[in-house]
Amino acid sequence: MSKTLQSSCGTVDVFSQLSRELNVEEQQVQQALRLLGNGRSIPFIARYRKEATGGLNEQQLCVIEDAFAEVQRLEDRRSAIFKALDSKDIPESVLTAVRMCSRRAELEQLFLPWRSRRITRADTTRHVSEGWSLWHGYSLSNLSLNQRI
Repeated sequence: MSKTLQSSCGTVDVFSQLSRELNVEEQQVQQALRLLGNGRSIPFIARYRKEATGGLNEQQLCVIEDAFAEVQRLEDRRSAIFKALDSKDIPESVLTAVRMCSRRAELEQLFLPWRSRRITRADTTRHVSEGWSLWHGYSLSNLSLNQRI
């Protein structure tokens, strides 16, 4: 596992951020994530790999695992948003803001104006009804309730 998580927004130094939050060495966080990435469980690491992690307890290991998972989800969502925005004409300022977001809520708020709207059954029915009425020379807004389809 590299020291930094490579992403579309550059590099995010997860290890140093977590080490500051937990007040532990960066090496401890790196080793804990390496062991977690190899499929080891938190209780196993806390009990039998204390020497590798520098004595991190289960609570600290849970915080490390959760924070790293959150960063990965944020990066996955960011890449999905960039893929969706790729075909649209988006101002560079918005793209820069998306790259710099550190929270998912901010990311979603920035993406909201450019999100494509989902087509519902009601939209499809309206479209078909409008097509039918135009085909037969009617306007649905001009018909009375008992004359409607």
